[in-house]
Amino acid sequence: MQIIGESTFTVGWLLKALEKRDATYVKLAEKSPVSQVRSADISGGQGFGSNVYQCLISFENEETYSVMLKVPRADKIAEESKQHDDADLAIAYDVHNRECYFYENFAPLLQIPLPKVYATREWYGKDEGCILMENMGRFASTAKIQHGFGREEIMAIAGYLAKLQAHFLCEPNEEWKEKFNGDVFNTVHANRFFSDILDMFLQKNPDHSVAVMVMKSLIKRQKSLDYVFTVHAREIGLPVSFVHGDLWTHNVMWKVDDEGKPTTELGAILDWQMIHSGSPTFDLARFMAISVDSDVRRELEPEALAHFHRTLLSELQKRDNIIEIKMNHLTEAYKINFIHQALHIVGLVEFFPDARDVLEKRATAALADVLKILRYMPFEVTDRILVDN
Repeated sequence: MQIIGESTFTVGWLLKALEKRDATYVKLAEKSPVSQVRSADISGGQGFGSNVYQCLISFENEETYSVMLKVPRADKIAEESKQHDDADLAIAYDVHNRECYFYENFAPLLQIPLPKVYATREWYGKDEGCILMENMGRFASTAKIQHGFGREEIMAIAGYLAKLQAHFLCEPNEEWKEKFNGDVFNTVHANRFFSDILDMFLQKNPDHSVAVMVMKSLIKRQKSLDYVFTVHAREIGLPVSFVHGDLWTHNVMWKVDDEGKPTTELGAILDWQMIHSGSPTFDLARFMAISVDSDVRRELEPEALAHFHRTLLSELQKRDNIIEIKMNHLTEAYKINFIHQALHIVGLVEFFPDARDVLEKRATAALADVLKILRYMPFEVTDRILVDN
């Protein structure tokens, strides 16, 4: 019985799963029997807490076909997060199972680029979970973290995020709002990870002590995080929205041309582990903070928000659903969400030493913008973020 990598999944299980839901595999298997299946772990640091296996299926007529198997690993999560306790395992189970639920229940209804998924299994204790999906690498690629996206990519992301929001705002069944609330972030921010990262950043960037103090103040209080994630947007009149939660460079694939070079056409949005109900501008703020160089970000933020707003209203109108969403409210919500995303770009500096210079520039610019945002926000807003209530 051939096992795939270090997982508990067998080649037999994989082939049966493909027989049920992958039309391409079925056609190939009808022409010729499978002769061999080989797997290779290609995670390469891009799949947090998971092993990602490329499974190459060879047929007797010498044709080949490949798929991807993503398997979350408790030991890998412990190694990468520098800690391992029951709370961390609980959140690991939760985020994997959220992604499984997304692909099984939501993905078939959405008009956004997504990978085809052939099988999912939820993760509980020793019952290992997985997601079996198409090999997107055949026609799309991810960029390196140091690559800064430009206007075309930013507008593509903003447009598809608007379509995602419109779908869920028109969804009559609103159970997802409670089922996927922002509790997924509680453990993520409760540990000392961000505090330690901020200390390391401050040692090398002492000029940003005030901004670091603001970030530390934010992560100390769950009420402040809740306010930034969801409460602020709701209080200014924006609808509770469906949020990807982890939209950045490595979770976005771009179609490649005939020479294998990436284009500006979106190929797929990946890794739906952190889905939750929250602010409509959360994902756009995250993408802009992490994946766009600061000079480009600052120039294109108004245009990206305007495109998001126009597309959202247009998509809602197509569905005969008129929801009042004001541009000034989206702009304010984006700024509040950006405060939280500045924390994450700081966190990434230590994870990508080859891109340190680029990421430090993005991080220092983001922190400077956080102080500017807080300076011009109404007192009652900054008070909710920085002061115990």
